[in-house]
Amino acid sequence: MEGDPEAHADREAGGHADGPVGGRSVPPYLAIVPAAIGGLVLTAVLIAWVLTTFEIAGFARDRFDNLWWGVLAVSTSGLFALCGPMVLAMTYTYYRRRCHPKG
Repeated sequence: MEGDPEAHADREAGGHADGPVGGRSVPPYLAIVPAAIGGLVLTAVLIAWVLTTFEIAGFARDRFDNLWWGVLAVSTSGLFALCGPMVLAMTYTYYRRRCHPKG
């Protein structure tokens, strides 16, 4: 495939030959491992956020001057805290699709 002049011309023109990186497929674990680590880190942030926001297990947070500022802060940061579990779910789905194809 490397000696194929059409594939070489297609790559130089900015197109794809046969795969995502230089015509070769990428091992799925190059995407799965970093995504799993990132998802676990974001989930750890989620756990710290829940403990602090709801003042569980002695964790305390600063008070806001107004109740609505507190509601705004909790609702917006709460959406961010859901990123960790979503990344882990997408990583697991990618792992199932790439490493265990239905035969």
